[in-house]
Amino acid sequence: MTELVLRDAAHAVDTIDDLDEAEVFASGTVELFRPLGLPPAPVVSPREVLTAARRASDTAAAVMAEVMAIYGPFETRVRSRELATELADSGVRLPAVWDRLGRVEPVRVAMMADVWGDGFSLYVDCVRDGERIGAGVTIETIGGVLAGDFLYGPVIETVEELAADDEHTWVVDIDWADARATVELALDERDQTIDLDEGDADPNDDLRALVEHRFSLLPGGGRPLKEYRDVEEVRDELIAAFLDGAGHALRGDAEDIAGTICDYAGYCDGDPLCWSPSRVQAFLGAWVPAK
Repeated sequence: MTELVLRDAAHAVDTIDDLDEAEVFASGTVELFRPLGLPPAPVVSPREVLTAARRASDTAAAVMAEVMAIYGPFETRVRSRELATELADSGVRLPAVWDRLGRVEPVRVAMMADVWGDGFSLYVDCVRDGERIGAGVTIETIGGVLAGDFLYGPVIETVEELAADDEHTWVVDIDWADARATVELALDERDQTIDLDEGDADPNDDLRALVEHRFSLLPGGGRPLKEYRDVEEVRDELIAAFLDGAGHALRGDAEDIAGTICDYAGYCDGDPLCWSPSRVQAFLGAWVPAK
């Protein structure tokens, strides 16, 4: 598998001369390093790829080292940068398009949301060579506070134009640090929740590393816009309040219903009092029949 990764890199060097295509290739390639399954393990070891790249010491190796230094697993980025520098010092030159990976500067951050609050999307516009290019991610709250639907290309102005056609949807600029904190939390929750071996992969997962990188350029220290709540902290109190309104003959059923609703809230964002048409549909159409 390691040799295949380097062969793919060599093919990319020969065939890709567009920076956006190079960015997407880089992002998709490092997804091979993301641990999957139980116990979690990557498709290919980043350490082994770096070792093979050092042995090869050619243009493809330099490209792979650059890709891993920018988008690869955090714990291997220093070693990847060291290899990229080592190859450059030995005379191996990156083709121009690959030497510009990740060289962007954030200029605007916004959120698109609707009246129901089942989920929202975060967008970051960056400037590269004087041109804006966007990246985005959707944060869902049904099934957990999870990141998905990764997007690359459209800028926030385009998103605003689309939202303008829906009176229940709006776009608003938000604090940069809060956006980063929200995305990082939702990505971490996704990694702990979704079993990609069971077919839960997002069709746009190849863009994940790129989107994650763009939001990582924002300042730290923010507070997530949406966090998972521990339903157990309010469960007993809510069930007791619900039972106070039930007749004596209905108390058994009422307690079961209230408990089921709290269980469902734990499956979502942990808030038993947060409801919307989509959440009701998922509860009645999928959760109740399944449980």
